[in-house]
Amino acid sequence: MIVGASSGGFMLIYIVALFALLYFLMIRPQKKHQDKHKQMLNALKVNDRILTVGGITGYVRDLNDSYIYVEIADGLVIELNRQYVAAVLQEEDEQEAIPEEAETVEQIEEASDEPVVADDEPKSEENK
Repeated sequence: MIVGASSGGFMLIYIVALFALLYFLMIRPQKKHQDKHKQMLNALKVNDRILTVGGITGYVRDLNDSYIYVEIADGLVIELNRQYVAAVLQEEDEQEAIPEEAETVEQIEEASDEPVVADDEPKSEENK
């Protein structure tokens, strides 16, 4: 009988350990993320630039308890549930470094160190 009691105790410890692992790897991080998102939503104010979960960016023009009104183009304002705000964009996020475009083929070749071949050039017998 002692053998049966010890295997039952081991099984109980195993189940408790699995639940603890599940809590620390899944439940706790998700709860932290939800709390952070809730804080972000509570800190929203007029003229914040936001990103929606659908990928639309715009400026907050008005807000109430449940909805925000986002201007996504000049004069185009949409009503959006607060929960669908994915992020508040900062000034640094908006100004990504965009390289200047080269004006000539030579400048493109210098930048890439590879020759540029036009698609409409006739192919020789060797390249077919």
